Amino acid sequence: VDGVVQESDSAKLVQIQTLSSKNGSSNEDGWKEVAGLVSLADGAVTAIEISERPVIFCRIGETFYAYNDICPECGKTMRNSSMSKSALTCASCQGRFDVMRAGRGLDKPDLYLEPFPLLIEHGQAKIALPA
Repeated sequence: VDGVVQESDSAKLVQIQTLSSKNGSSNEDGWKEVAGLVSLADGAVTAIEISERPVIFCRIGETFYAYNDICPECGKTMRNSSMSKSALTCASCQGRFDVMRAGRGLDKPDLYLEPFPLLIEHGQAKIALPA
């Protein structure tokens, strides 16, 4: 409502980051390109090492997901995991995680897979990994 809230002269938009890549595979902002990910089949899981860090990638429909390769239940690799609908099942402990719900544990809701930001731009996948 006009006149109810005073506008501040100090409120300005500030650019925090850009997503442009200087060298084609990563940039100063931490985004890394993931080669071949867009060809992953619907319902499939693959493990790809990005900057010496193993990452699990899943695809459901047209949406891609990226998670840390370590199972929060048993501490082992998720490399040989299987997918059934949106449930990713650890091959070691059979723990199930919902990839569409930020990796939430289906059997133990207090457990979560560690998600990574992932985006697809112009047919190229990019992931942001923590330092």
